[in-house]
Amino acid sequence: MEHNRRDWHLRKATGGGMLLTAGIHAVDRLVWLMDDDVVSVSGMLGAKFHDQEADDSALLGLRFAGGGIGQVQSVGYRTGATTYAMDLVCERGTLRIDMDRGTMLGRETVWTELPGSFEPNWTHNALVREWSAMRDAIADDTPVPVDGIYARKIIAIIEAAFASNETRREHEIAGGR
Repeated sequence: MEHNRRDWHLRKATGGGMLLTAGIHAVDRLVWLMDDDVVSVSGMLGAKFHDQEADDSALLGLRFAGGGIGQVQSVGYRTGATTYAMDLVCERGTLRIDMDRGTMLGRETVWTELPGSFEPNWTHNALVREWSAMRDAIADDTPVPVDGIYARKIIAIIEAAFASNETRREHEIAGGR
């Protein structure tokens, strides 16, 4: 758990929990890279490490319209180190995207670092890019990089994960292909 967590981070009613405050970014990254609609979600959530109402751990299984599957894990440890990484396992190799170390390509049991893939201060730089895009959209009437339709798809996945956790069953996404 990050030191800056406030009371609202710990309550369901105020949008707290690891899935909504951190895991949603991992879901977004996976869906964006897959470039495909999610049609169903299996979710397991709970407060396993902290005495709080909202989840501090979440594991999601995603089914994509094109037949692909994905897994997202978001855990708020009591102690330990944070990581912002994902593996995209493809037919001819694995792409490991590690925000704190850079991107590597795995082929034939060997990992190769991709030059220029590490961005120091990536969280700060990402926020600057987001706010700059919003400013440009308002000032110059340019389109925003991510529209509300895409954002709603991500929220639908999160809602399905919560529903799946409650029913202990896979949940279909309304409006999926």
